[in-house]
Amino acid sequence: MRLQLLLCIALGLSPIQYPMDSQTSISSKAPLSYTTDLQAPLGSEKHPVRVSSGIMLSNSIRRDIPKYPPPPRCGEPLPESWKGSGVSVLHALIDPEGKINRLDYISGREAFREPVTNAVHNWVYKPYLLNGSAAWIETTITLEVQMGCSK
Repeated sequence: MRLQLLLCIALGLSPIQYPMDSQTSISSKAPLSYTTDLQAPLGSEKHPVRVSSGIMLSNSIRRDIPKYPPPPRCGEPLPESWKGSGVSVLHALIDPEGKINRLDYISGREAFREPVTNAVHNWVYKPYLLNGSAAWIETTITLEVQMGCSK
């Protein structure tokens, strides 16, 4: 299992083990509800193409910035939700038009969930072409959030 995991990481594949049947769902440990039909054509909604976050970043057309409550002034006590920074990780299913069809918040501070999810859901990407046709895409989106005070 450890060797398999290392190989998956080195090859950029998902370390999820798929059973031998044609209907496969992603690991129940993950909060995702995507299903993959391995007999469906690659690039369809039931069998999206996995694309790295770096490539999808370069294909982005519109990226809204999350809107947070106004920060406290420097010297004022910070609310608990404002203390520190964090990374929010999301999993997205993008349709052939480049719009986010489904978005799951995988990890990050609970205080960031709503603003990050609302902003990212409005992002738009250039259509990803597979053999000349626009395809459904599955990708990961990572946002770094840094909170602080305003002067």
